[in-house]
Amino acid sequence: MQIDMIKHMERIARKDPSIISLGQGIPAGGADKCIHDSVVAAMRQENVDQYSDPQGIVLLRSTIAQATANEGMTYTEDETIVTSGAIEAINVALHFAVTNLRKKVIIPTPTYSAYFNAVSLSGGVVSELACVPSSEWDIDLGQLESLTDESTAAVLLSNPNNPTGTCYSRQTLEAIAEIAQKAGALVIVDEVYRHMLYDTKYYSLAESRQYKKDILRVTSFSKDFNMTGWRVGYIQADSSRVDALLKVHDTLVNCTSVVSQYAGVAALEKQHEIVKTNLAVLRHKRKMMSGYLGTLSSVISYQLPSAGYFFFVNLHGRSDKKVADDLLKRGVVVVPGSAFGAAGAGYLRLCFGREYTAIEIGMKKIVEYFRETA
Repeated sequence: MQIDMIKHMERIARKDPSIISLGQGIPAGGADKCIHDSVVAAMRQENVDQYSDPQGIVLLRSTIAQATANEGMTYTEDETIVTSGAIEAINVALHFAVTNLRKKVIIPTPTYSAYFNAVSLSGGVVSELACVPSSEWDIDLGQLESLTDESTAAVLLSNPNNPTGTCYSRQTLEAIAEIAQKAGALVIVDEVYRHMLYDTKYYSLAESRQYKKDILRVTSFSKDFNMTGWRVGYIQADSSRVDALLKVHDTLVNCTSVVSQYAGVAALEKQHEIVKTNLAVLRHKRKMMSGYLGTLSSVISYQLPSAGYFFFVNLHGRSDKKVADDLLKRGVVVVPGSAFGAAGAGYLRLCFGREYTAIEIGMKKIVEYFRETA
């Protein structure tokens, strides 16, 4: 097992301040002041110095349950487990789903690179389902059905998709749920980017109660609230699944950092305002990066992302690893598309969630590189 490629590239950037990173999905700026103020108050009241219940503090779980209900999903505070970010929740879900008889985890790719190691760590076996840009990276349901059998533990989805920015339709998602349900498999849905929507509506499988027992829903505070360093997320599941999931979570981390849990409460109390403000900034940055990429239409192509904060750029036959290495030599970190699965080979992922200056300087270097090597 090797360190995830996204983190590998970001570590290079951190060691050299002269390098611009458009690699890891780290949103620019800090968390809202109300979050900091709330945490300071909790610390002064000495509310954060001891372990919480492994499932999370009741105040946060009840606040999550209300926020979830506001979006048409029905999970109680007792059907919510607070985790150390979404990646811990993914690991909890996989350790629960994978068994001696069911080891296959079907992953539509390109997808978030950390999933592959997480599946291996759980004892599972990855089965990639390659998606293609000609269908706007949609999932081929016929292929999914042919891959799904009695050895399938789960279908693992990133929705909205990282790195492509695709949002799967209700029709596609419900068909996936039906296929998984028929095989006795779970659907693990990572919805970290669900509030970063530009030109599309979002549907969550968790809105349909008929699939509730078959879904493990994962999300995080990291991206919506500029809280990547706080390491707080959650997993939601039907009440019949929670005890088993909680045993895995308790074994992995005992409980999520309590100070981070209070930060989560404050974030959700001001969710609408924070998300709205951040989305306006991201719209502008998306337009800004698109403007630079548009000048390279003779050598690369891309689809405008409907969600998230990444461009997934088609290199038209060039090696993604070589281009990423070449750009690193010029002082810009990007992520080679092959990190996201075989279907990502020949692409680059660029993050437009970073600082304005990083986007401006980094994209100028990228434009210069492609013009010189065309």
